[in-house]
Amino acid sequence: MFPKLFGSYVLALSLVIPAVVRAADPQVIDGIAAVVNGDVITFSQVQEVAASEEQTLRQQYQGQELIDKIKETRLAVLNDLVNRQLILQEFKKKEYKIPDYVVEQQVAGIIKDEFGGDPISRHGKGQDHCPNHAPKQREGNLRAASNGDRGLL
Repeated sequence: MFPKLFGSYVLALSLVIPAVVRAADPQVIDGIAAVVNGDVITFSQVQEVAASEEQTLRQQYQGQELIDKIKETRLAVLNDLVNRQLILQEFKKKEYKIPDYVVEQQVAGIIKDEFGGDPISRHGKGQDHCPNHAPKQREGNLRAASNGDRGLL
């Protein structure tokens, strides 16, 4: 397992560092950030998770120091995504299942935290999807992840 994981980190570092140098570019170029036992983690996944932290860093730093901080953040995010993928793979391998009540509790928590208990209250006007779409989508993602699907949480 160590050689595969080490190979993933080497591949990830060789791909993340050039992407950080282009951090000031307005274009987002997607590609493979890491491969974890055959499962791909993309640059866009890393950027999506790191986006809020990078926004904060851009307000606090500039120049080479900003680039270094963004590299550090993206590498930490990539490590977290690799670890999450390893956990999901092990979960799938051992054929564990998440009980329905756990998924329902998670969905209820998301509704409470993000919508104040009311999924309609933060639903913007002019949007053409169901106000309950976000919690239902997350519920589907949680159920899929419990069955071993990747990249959903």
